[in-house]
Amino acid sequence: MPVLILIISLIVIYWKSKNYQPLIFVPKNFLWDILILYPPILLLAYILNYLRGIKKKIIISKFANRLKDNYIFWFCMYFSTINSLLVFFTQNRLASLARYIFAIPFFFLALGYLYCCFPGKRKYQTILIMSIISAIALVEQWINYGKDKWLG
Repeated sequence: MPVLILIISLIVIYWKSKNYQPLIFVPKNFLWDILILYPPILLLAYILNYLRGIKKKIIISKFANRLKDNYIFWFCMYFSTINSLLVFFTQNRLASLARYIFAIPFFFLALGYLYCCFPGKRKYQTILIMSIISAIALVEQWINYGKDKWLG
């Protein structure tokens, strides 16, 4: 997910710097929020619906201009992306992969900055669902730690 958010943020900043108003498929159904659980399916479903669906011109807010110079956003984005890539490439080689948990707050901070670029209230439902899923995973880690199990 952090890699997808990084790509989207680079595209949004590029669009805003070129004063381009893209045609974007905007999902209306709540089921799209559930697809966040598995980003590859979300990406595939979005591309298929974009190709066949109704596209809407969306105006990216002026916040995107400030986003390209925002050190906190880029630090959070790169930190969460690098941690995700480390976990992906060293899945069976390193003993402890619990360090990806440290990148989750940075990911949500970067996502919050990116959400400021888009209009609408739908984005708040999405971030609420993602926060609940992360909270459940955090409680699971606490329970495992309490049972003296390995956190990786």
